[in-house]
Amino acid sequence: MKQKLLVFLNDFNRGGAEWVITNLCNELVKKNCSVRLISVKNGEMFEELNPRLIAGHYNGNLIHAYLILYKLLCRNKYNILLTTQRPTSIITYILHKLSFSRTKLVIREAASNFKSSYDDKGRIKKFFLKTLYKLSYGNAYSIIVNSEATKNDLVNEGIIKSSKVNVFHIDNPVDIDLIRQRSIEVSPIPTSHSIKTVVTIARLVKHKNIENLIQAFEKVVYFKPTTQLIIIGDGPERQKLSELAEDLNIQNNVHFTGRLSNPYPVLHNSDLFVLPSKWEGFGMVVVEALTLGVPVIASNIDGGPRHILENGEYGILVKPDSVADLAESIILNLGKDHDKEKFKRRAGEFNKSVIVEKYITAIFGDRL
Repeated sequence: MKQKLLVFLNDFNRGGAEWVITNLCNELVKKNCSVRLISVKNGEMFEELNPRLIAGHYNGNLIHAYLILYKLLCRNKYNILLTTQRPTSIITYILHKLSFSRTKLVIREAASNFKSSYDDKGRIKKFFLKTLYKLSYGNAYSIIVNSEATKNDLVNEGIIKSSKVNVFHIDNPVDIDLIRQRSIEVSPIPTSHSIKTVVTIARLVKHKNIENLIQAFEKVVYFKPTTQLIIIGDGPERQKLSELAEDLNIQNNVHFTGRLSNPYPVLHNSDLFVLPSKWEGFGMVVVEALTLGVPVIASNIDGGPRHILENGEYGILVKPDSVADLAESIILNLGKDHDKEKFKRRAGEFNKSVIVEKYITAIFGDRL
């Protein structure tokens, strides 16, 4: 019998979670699974979806989107309802319960910072939100996490009891072929072999710790004055980070590109990729860098980076908040020869064709 999957999201712009859902859905469609994706808001990732799957959005109209989801659940047409993005998981759980649907609810959790979802709220709101998270996650058919750190965070925060919920640790699926194909396109940012280039790709928010990277880069420029740092991404911290580069007098060495629909040519032409985050659920950009043979320096944190780099076997791990260690590591590794083929082989272990088989087992309990 043909399996049917329903995916519900709040938005579908470019990001790690959205790429995971895209790669998963595209692969499942290739395997003759029926997939329908609903997003409340429009987003750039719709153009990445296989045209064979049914996909739609409701221009941010929450009531319309929730009503459609409720009606689909009432009809019991789908085997599995998959959701990610935390607040969306709560709404999805509530609608799932109200519909008395036989469809099984699967929640994907992608970050090991659950406390931040409610910790800055008032006492009553915090209690209310945590209770809703415990109900939704605790009553799901299964939960998929992208690292052991993410699972441990759910347990330690009291969101789930691992003995009562099926929890599957599955790495994020990466489209290796697509990344390599797009990496040879014309780069929107000119680079030169005579200038050493360091790249980071991130949403410019505090926990990505780009401030530390810029401070470290001041020390790099002191020893290697022609080195450039390219920061790909956008977010609320951009203005502050730009001003920091000016205050440190390295504004000519630090370039902000904003969000790029195709960052891979820039990444491919770089000498080093840095992920300075304070926390990560997985860190898909680390695998993307390895895919292109680019050496990686990442924060030594629980979750994806340490796992992907196998405790330093496939990259350099540094203390998350040490500007000095990060600067020293960048300077050292800009001058080294690296085994690029070794990095590429490691990236292949996260290829979507491999990872999606694990998703199939976790979601459907068997092969399609």
